[in-house]
Amino acid sequence: MQLLLVLTFISIDLFYFYVFFESMLIPMFILIGVWGARARRIKAANYFFLYTLVGSLFMLFAMLYVYNVLGTLNYVVLLNHTFAFSEQLLL
Repeated sequence: MQLLLVLTFISIDLFYFYVFFESMLIPMFILIGVWGARARRIKAANYFFLYTLVGSLFMLFAMLYVYNVLGTLNYVVLLNHTFAFSEQLLL
């Protein structure tokens, strides 16, 4: 789990960031499901998984939009590009 966390925050490409971020869901689901408190642990693990997955879909859609505009998800290229204010609000 620590390796996935390190890979998440050292990635320069947003696609790799997203993949490593989502791969953290599996060990966290297991940790909550196995060492959670009483009978509520399975319900809590399912809620955590669903809320995080649904919430990250917005990030995926934003990344797809940026890829369609720029043709890359490299963080260095994103730093040099200026999005319009309306695009910033959308993203």
